[in-house]
Amino acid sequence: MLTPKEIVEFFAIVRTLIAAGRGVVFITHKLKEALTIADRISVLRRGKVVGEVLPKATSESQIAEMMVGRPVQLIANKASVSLAR
Repeated sequence: MLTPKEIVEFFAIVRTLIAAGRGVVFITHKLKEALTIADRISVLRRGKVVGEVLPKATSESQIAEMMVGRPVQLIANKASVSLAR
């Protein structure tokens, strides 16, 4: 688990490698990070490629759906809780 500052530093290193002509495989479940750094995203489920998309042409919800094989609600609906005293 990287802190936000460490993620920025890590991505700077990755971009340096890419600029030097290196290929980078970044494996993550963090959709925002994948959309930020990737040139293309390949989704695997149960060891098989189930989709490949370009980050600019997809969304977190579309990637999540490919990951689990069904529509996914990314924002939890939480009921308000009142604390009784």
